[in-house]
Amino acid sequence: MDRIEEIRREVTNNSLSIDEINAYLELVIRLKFENIDNDKDYNKLSHIQEYLEHKVDSNNHVNLNLISLLNLFFLPLGVIVGYFGMNFNSMGVNTLNKGVLKEQNGFRLVMILSVLSFIISYLINNYHHTRRRYY
Repeated sequence: MDRIEEIRREVTNNSLSIDEINAYLELVIRLKFENIDNDKDYNKLSHIQEYLEHKVDSNNHVNLNLISLLNLFFLPLGVIVGYFGMNFNSMGVNTLNKGVLKEQNGFRLVMILSVLSFIISYLINNYHHTRRRYY
């Protein structure tokens, strides 16, 4: 079938976004059902489907790596916020009566760090999902 060869060339020669991959997967699955009695075409379509699914799996792998990287940066922030949130007398310093930071300054620092971490993680996530192309 000429259409199957055309799809194979389009899929293998172009870099595709996730939406394009999903559209091709839907098309390939539909064609597989149409050609279920034709073993040769069905096998060709199965190979194309496996190739597209591999691209999706690769994207998931990249996303998991990105989440791990973000966790590497923002997990220490959680530890810092937890540490500064403990308000008991003299956290290692005998002259402090209200914890490491005064209430007002501590609140501001924690809020600024939280907002910055949210903005940075949002921008990284947004940039990653809008710029990601598959090769």
